[in-house]
Amino acid sequence: MEIKIKKKYLFINLFIICSLVFLYFSEFTKLIIANRGVLIILSFIINTIICFLGVIKDKYKYSLNKSFWLFSLIFFCLAPVIQYITDSAIWRVKIAPEYYLKTNILLLLCFAVYSFFYKAGNKKNPKEKNDVLISKKDQFILDIVYLALSIISVLLLSHLVGFSNLFFRKDNSILSIEDSLLNHLINYTLRVTPVYCFALNYKRNKKINVLLLIELICIIVCNFPTSVTRFWMGSIYFGLFCYIIKNNKYNRWFDLVVVSTFFLLFPILFSFKSVSSNTTALSLAVDVANSFSSVDYDAYSILARTIMYVESNGILFGKQIIGTLLFFIPRSIWASKPQATGILIVSSQGQNWYTNVSCPFFAEGLINFGLLGAVGFTALLAHLLGRFDRKHWNDGTELFDYFYPFLTGFMFFLLRGAIHHAVVYMFIFFIPYIFILIIKFFARGGSKWKKLQ
Repeated sequence: MEIKIKKKYLFINLFIICSLVFLYFSEFTKLIIANRGVLIILSFIINTIICFLGVIKDKYKYSLNKSFWLFSLIFFCLAPVIQYITDSAIWRVKIAPEYYLKTNILLLLCFAVYSFFYKAGNKKNPKEKNDVLISKKDQFILDIVYLALSIISVLLLSHLVGFSNLFFRKDNSILSIEDSLLNHLINYTLRVTPVYCFALNYKRNKKINVLLLIELICIIVCNFPTSVTRFWMGSIYFGLFCYIIKNNKYNRWFDLVVVSTFFLLFPILFSFKSVSSNTTALSLAVDVANSFSSVDYDAYSILARTIMYVESNGILFGKQIIGTLLFFIPRSIWASKPQATGILIVSSQGQNWYTNVSCPFFAEGLINFGLLGAVGFTALLAHLLGRFDRKHWNDGTELFDYFYPFLTGFMFFLLRGAIHHAVVYMFIFFIPYIFILIIKFFARGGSKWKKLQ
């Protein structure tokens, strides 16, 4: 069985290597295919096949690896090929054919590196679950504490932003993206606390009871779809969905929901904006296709524009990543603190009228350290995702299990970027997790801490 698996990985890696060699010589020697348009479509087909195989090979019900390949399939393959065929200009900037090729070759290289390093990080090392039993009395106390935390979070958030602003983001001007990290910390800590309380109780009960139902209502109120950003909503609800499907026999629910959301639901909702009494089935279908050329699917376009930026201005030798790692230092202290990478790129190319754009993870590596940076960032990400997937599904560390499902949603935010915003919000999301685990630690007794590691 082990030999078969190794042969399968060997075949895929050879396929990627041969594709890279083929595309390299096709692009730079022009000896194989004279028609560049055919080569671009072919490179899209190759990348699509690789991403599809990445999803199919993953047998987990959900995983960070699945999130990576599904994001790549939708945002780096299916959406951009539609953009190319329709000659779209996302953010009013058209991508030249040569940059479609360069972007696809870069992606192919990153996919090859990811496949290798993910496998290295995902080597199985099964261990027994180290769940520690709690007495019924202590568990009942914990249930009440979690419920109280959920209700208190709703009340405090309502007081902080106003009750009506719990349901309508456009009116929620008290805590905007320009506000301080402390405000964000308070705001989103209150929003995520009921989520963890629900997760802790659901993991033990495996079914909805009265307490869980109240906590679920608290989650919806604190994270109402029209009051939070889409990435935050997706991270919360995808994480809860993972809890629900973990014990389901069918292991493709996650794949179906993600593809349906990004490739069907969002485009259909986008097309409904222009529906009128004169709308026909054909015009509606055209609007659905055009939705893939909207700014929501700009990840590929920004990656291509990053290549343009590096060719014109050179690399930044880690300047951007330092700004991300030191996100907690306010601009009032660090006046020259780097902007988000997406803002830097589009501003340098004359797009000053709107700069709230994405910046894919690969682009962050490229602009900081060039091609080696893109490869290095990909290798590090792949190894970490491999370890996290293994830790959740095989090592059985209980404390990690509570946080992991929500990372599947955050992966889409991290991969689309900008990484600066993703790191800030993931940090904020993690704070209540630590607080709740401290409560659980004292409920179980400090002497039992080692058993939970």
